[in-house]
Amino acid sequence: MRDKDIIESLQREIIIPDIVQTKADQTFQKIQMEKGKTLTMRTRRRKWKTVWFAVTAAVLVLGMTVCAAVYLYGSKGLESEFMMTPEQKQILTQKEYLTPIVDEAGMHTGVTCQGVTVTPMQMIVDKRFAWLSFQVKGFDPEEGKEPGVYMRRIMVDGDEYATIQTYGGFYDGLRYTGDGFVRDDGEQAYDADGSLIPKYVDEEGCLEYIIEIVGTDYEKGLIGSSLHVELEGLGTMDKAEYIPDVEGVWAFDIDLKGSDAVRKATLSTPLGDSGATLEYVEISPISVYVIGEFPLQKEETEAVDGKGETILAETFVHAPDFAGLKMKDGSLLTYIINGGTVGYPDSEKEVYRWAFGITPAVNPEEVEALLFQKSTPELNDRGTFEYKEEDLYVVPVP
Repeated sequence: MRDKDIIESLQREIIIPDIVQTKADQTFQKIQMEKGKTLTMRTRRRKWKTVWFAVTAAVLVLGMTVCAAVYLYGSKGLESEFMMTPEQKQILTQKEYLTPIVDEAGMHTGVTCQGVTVTPMQMIVDKRFAWLSFQVKGFDPEEGKEPGVYMRRIMVDGDEYATIQTYGGFYDGLRYTGDGFVRDDGEQAYDADGSLIPKYVDEEGCLEYIIEIVGTDYEKGLIGSSLHVELEGLGTMDKAEYIPDVEGVWAFDIDLKGSDAVRKATLSTPLGDSGATLEYVEISPISVYVIGEFPLQKEETEAVDGKGETILAETFVHAPDFAGLKMKDGSLLTYIINGGTVGYPDSEKEVYRWAFGITPAVNPEEVEALLFQKSTPELNDRGTFEYKEEDLYVVPVP
């Protein structure tokens, strides 16, 4: 690999969606409590393991079977992911960030294959991030197993190699309240050991599959693009291995609708003595996009080679991490990153970019400041890091 490629690879990180990060954090917190040790985990986004298998010949049939709960009330999974109150949901709908996925007749149209109907239901989209909800009816995963499906192909405007990143997962029926999780069906969310009890199949016999799309062509954006989605096979996840149970393909063509309205601000704010200076920010209800100056810096650190000997290794300095938002009511919203990228957008290695989807959804006009990590906070009694203002660079948004 060329030096240029190595630098670009090291300086462009991919961030894991919040639903994956939350589950990972819970696992590591449980390990901490059991072992009495402090573990620090920094996870970066990766696509699901690619799984290929033979697809039986099947006729794809358009279907109209839609579970009543999703049809009437929209996506429970998206509402949970973005922690929408009824008021927030109404505002997001009025401002056209949140829209139903319907045909020209205003109906949800599904595809039926092998007795399973998959129906696109709802999407929430801004310029750079899109979330789509699909209802699945006719598939009953084994009790206690996490359902899975392979994203066979996703194309934007007919380009299979478009500059996007995609992630997917089934909604587990759990909603985070700030003090812990609750179940949609009102049942207990935790077992006697403190482990979460997911509920993938709702009372109507439906599952909900959610896809997140991160558009990395930041100037073009996603709104107005034609999206082609192919889902292949339904099965379960066992010890991180995907096992297909129903072989088939469900394909959809969807026009991405949403809102590109953002709060924009010009900045000129250095982040302490880090060498980074913020210059511009865009904030939507579901994302934050920041441009700054941060010339590439190299440094030498000690490392151990294959022989166990200490050597000096050259690494690259990272700009301070985006840590969240400070709202006008004084609250600090941290741990809100939900997909995105960070790094240098071009080969000059002068301009630096932070681009993240965020949850919960926010009112951009209520944002007082951007937060960037200055120091590592202390662990609280729940075994998680709790940021205070002294741990952060607080950058007011004019």
